[in-house]
Amino acid sequence: MSTRLSIEPFDGTNFLNWKFRVESLLAENDVLDCISKQTKKDEKGSKKDARARNIIVQSIADSQLSVLRGKETACEMWRALVNTFEKKGLCGKIILKKKLLGIKMDSSESIHDYTQRFESIVSELRTIGEDMKEDEIICQFLMGVSDKFSTIVSIIENSDQDDLTFEYVKRRLHNEEEKHGVNNSTPVHNPTAFQANKPVCFRCGKHGHFQKKCFLNRNGSKYRRGGGRGHSNHGSGYSNHGSGY
Repeated sequence: MSTRLSIEPFDGTNFLNWKFRVESLLAENDVLDCISKQTKKDEKGSKKDARARNIIVQSIADSQLSVLRGKETACEMWRALVNTFEKKGLCGKIILKKKLLGIKMDSSESIHDYTQRFESIVSELRTIGEDMKEDEIICQFLMGVSDKFSTIVSIIENSDQDDLTFEYVKRRLHNEEEKHGVNNSTPVHNPTAFQANKPVCFRCGKHGHFQKKCFLNRNGSKYRRGGGRGHSNHGSGYSNHGSGY
C-alpha cells in the first residue's frame, strides 16, 4: 500500500480541488475503481473497498461527515458527495455564471490570488459542460481587475485581438504587479510609457494600431511624395508691376 499524502479535510468549499486530490490518492492506492462501481463482495473486493472508504472518510472534515453516514460502500459515499457539492444542471450554471460576473479583485489582493479565484470558477463551469471562449474569459477577467492596473489593461485592450491569449494577459499583469507592487492602490499614469507600449503601424508609423487596420488602407495616403499637403505654386500674392514710385 502506498504511503498516504496529507490532504486538507474537505469543509464544504472548493470541492473540485479536493475531489481531484482524493482521486489522485485513490489511484495511487489502486482503489480508484471503487468509487465508480460497486466492488465485488469477495475478500479482495471488500479489502479494496475498505481502503477506499478510509481514504474518503479521513479526507472529510467533521462538519461534513453527516453526508457519509449510512453509506456502506465507497461508491455510495462518493456519489453522495458529488450529488451534494458538485454544481450541475441549469441551476448550478446560473450560480457559477453570477459568481463569474460579480468577481472583483480586492484592493489588497495579489494578481496571483485573484487569478486563482477566477480560474476556480471557470474550472467549475467547464466541469458542468460550459466551455467558455478565450475572448470571453479574458473579458471577464479584465472586468474584475483592480483600478490600479488601469494603464496595463488599456494597453492590452489596444493589442491585436487575434494574438491575444489568457496566458499572455495573466503574464502582463503579473509583470506589472512586480514592477509597481501589490499595495499601491493608485494607478500609475505614465503617458510616455503608455505610448511606447502601444503597437506601432509599419505603414503610417503611428502608435495604437497595426498595419492591417491602418486608416491609409481605406482612404489612401493624404500626403504626396515630395509635395506636402495641398501646396500650391501660385506665388505669394505680391504683384510684379512695380512699387508705384
